[in-house]
Amino acid sequence: MVDTANQQTCLEELSRMKVSKKQPRNLPGALANPLRRLRGLIRKFVLLESLIYVGIVSLLGFWVIGLIDFMPVPLGAAESPQVVRGVVLGIFLFILIGMFVWHGLRRWMQPWSDSSLALLIERKYPQFRSSLVTAVDVSQRETDVDVGSSDMAAQAVQLAQKEIGQVDVHTILRWSRVRYQAICLGCLTVLSLLLFAIFPSWTIHWAKRFFALADQPWPRMTLIQFDGITLEIPQLEGELLPKTYMKKFQSQEVVVPRGKRGVLHVEADANRFVPEYCTVNYRLASGNSGRAKMRRLPSVVAGWQPFALEGPPFDAMNEDIRLSAWAGDMRLSGFKVSVVDGPLITAMDIVVQHPDYLRAIDDRSPDETLRYQSGLRIPQGSQVALVGYANKPLRQIDYVVLRTDQEAQGGLEIQSIAVNGDSFRIELGELTDNLRIEFRLWDQQELCSDRIPPYYLSVLKDTPPITDLIAKGVGTSVTPDAYIPLTATFEDDYRIRDRWLELRIDDQDQPNRPLASASDSGSTWTLDLRELREAERISIAVGNTVTITSAATDYFDLDGEAHVGRSKPISLSVISPDALLILLDRREIDMRARVEQIVVEMRQLRDLLERMAPNPSATGGRGSNRWPFTAIMQPPSEDDFVASETRDPAREQRVQQLRAQQSTMQGDKSFAELRGVEREIYQIRQELVHNRIDSVDRQQRLEQNVRAPIQQIVDNQFPKLVAGLRDLEARVASQTEVRDSLSNNLRATDAILSALEDVLKSMIDIQDFNEIIDMIRGMVDRQDDLLQRSKEEQKRQTLELFK
Repeated sequence: MVDTANQQTCLEELSRMKVSKKQPRNLPGALANPLRRLRGLIRKFVLLESLIYVGIVSLLGFWVIGLIDFMPVPLGAAESPQVVRGVVLGIFLFILIGMFVWHGLRRWMQPWSDSSLALLIERKYPQFRSSLVTAVDVSQRETDVDVGSSDMAAQAVQLAQKEIGQVDVHTILRWSRVRYQAICLGCLTVLSLLLFAIFPSWTIHWAKRFFALADQPWPRMTLIQFDGITLEIPQLEGELLPKTYMKKFQSQEVVVPRGKRGVLHVEADANRFVPEYCTVNYRLASGNSGRAKMRRLPSVVAGWQPFALEGPPFDAMNEDIRLSAWAGDMRLSGFKVSVVDGPLITAMDIVVQHPDYLRAIDDRSPDETLRYQSGLRIPQGSQVALVGYANKPLRQIDYVVLRTDQEAQGGLEIQSIAVNGDSFRIELGELTDNLRIEFRLWDQQELCSDRIPPYYLSVLKDTPPITDLIAKGVGTSVTPDAYIPLTATFEDDYRIRDRWLELRIDDQDQPNRPLASASDSGSTWTLDLRELREAERISIAVGNTVTITSAATDYFDLDGEAHVGRSKPISLSVISPDALLILLDRREIDMRARVEQIVVEMRQLRDLLERMAPNPSATGGRGSNRWPFTAIMQPPSEDDFVASETRDPAREQRVQQLRAQQSTMQGDKSFAELRGVEREIYQIRQELVHNRIDSVDRQQRLEQNVRAPIQQIVDNQFPKLVAGLRDLEARVASQTEVRDSLSNNLRATDAILSALEDVLKSMIDIQDFNEIIDMIRGMVDRQDDLLQRSKEEQKRQTLELFK
């Protein structure tokens, strides 16, 4: 009998021996059967030993790896990740399979040769004295060599057959080692069953984590969980109290809008140990990391103690955040805050359905789509719809519509519509006032827009037509026979529909007079008071007040009535021709006074120009460009005759420039005043014509002897004088050719003065204004008496109608 070491060594040698591919053909059955039984027994031994090894390593590995996985948990460490457990499980299974294949299956499949088995038997039974090995070798050689004549080989076969009966193949292998291994396996099995009975939940939990790779944390004294992030909902107009919403963690991830401020919430099970604080570790996508302690809230909600964290990194979330939390013996990791773009409106279209009054004007299309832009104005009464486009699919839109002149109130209605897509449409109805619309968007990830953009719709209200009426050729007083040229202009947002003149005598309205041929730019009509009085039997007498107004309507029809626009009324007092002549004479006298004043100013201008002439005594008879000057409008003093070498040239030049500038200003003033006189004289003559005052001599005198000469002075002579004065000012500044320019201006001034003197001779010259005043007073008294008698007569006629 060989010991265990020899047995193992023998098996290893047998496995390394070269195996013949040819089996002996002449080996006797008595020798071949024990070899066959030994071969099968060895395979059973190897297989059993391999299975026992695998069982021992499996049980030890299960409990040891489980203990290693559990030990960091009471210290507050995080559980091993699923990936790590998967790798450990793969290595563990690889070791078991490798052990079974290498130490069991490989040896089990080894083709043991008869020579190796014979050698193993002879080592256990020495009495064979190598006869069994020799018999096997001889039988293998007999396959190729004739051994019939070999007496030694025959003796070896006979000896082996004689001793083979004493061989027990079960005693060749030592089974005690297998028994010890089986005992160890049994003890480990009993211990495992005992631990399972004591810690069933622990064992099952570990089996799920290890074999099923379940991501279930180990039971702990403290249980915490990430709740979510609270975000603020932007307030619409009319919302008084701020609102928030919470984004819950799902699959350890929560999605928040970019740039939003939030509050992180973690909650602990109040039925377990609740620590005083909870610590959060965070790492930003940019690489920055930090740690923050969460604030423990005072109240317990539904059995959970909440913790909250405000401030960094949740005060402005612009990048992804990795989170882990630790409290007591509980640690959470692998949580992520994903930052995405919040919903916002990228474009807004306005669908406008124009009202009927606009389509009747310019035949525009019923519907028009406009891209929203600041300052866009929409015609009043249009049916409006808003079509918005967002940057991502939407779920819901909250909006509020507020008139711009309406104050925000707490009860303002907030409307909501469901949306499925990245566009939406809101019907606003008829637009009658300026509107402000605010939108709050919710996307399909249940994220709210971080800001509320206001959109303003300004209504282009249809204004009444604007009309202006001007009476030309008459003043504020007319005679009963006057004819009045009227010029009316009309202007509207779109187009004028009807135009007319409104006539009113005192407090009585007269029939309107349509102006069908008028154009918007303006047209001229003649209102003949005598014709109205004679043809239409309208009473127009001295003392009446005639009020004329132009009016127009447009196509606006939303309120049931068109807009009516009226001009500023023209009020004309009806007076007698004598009274009008007195007024016109008084105005002509005023114009004469103005012409006389212009003459005085022109003479002063000439004196000023003369004072700018050179003083020969100061220059010593030499042709110098600098002369002494005296103060403006003052007689020469002795200082003007002081030798030029004692004067200050710079001061003299400044005085000369000052006089030149004063001359230019005086020329401009007189020119403007004379032009005003010419226009007033023209107006006086026009009033004589349009009031049908038969005073041909007066009209000719005003036109030929007064207005025409003044117009000649204004159009020809005065412009040349003004240009010459400006040229003189420039030459005085440069001190070049001053003498010639000064001479030309003096001649032009003299010519204007001569012409104005002739004009004065043709104008009315009344030395005593009291005569005019008395005449006006008498005229007014007669008019009052006539008016009083007319009223009494009308009253008498009215009373007679009721008799």
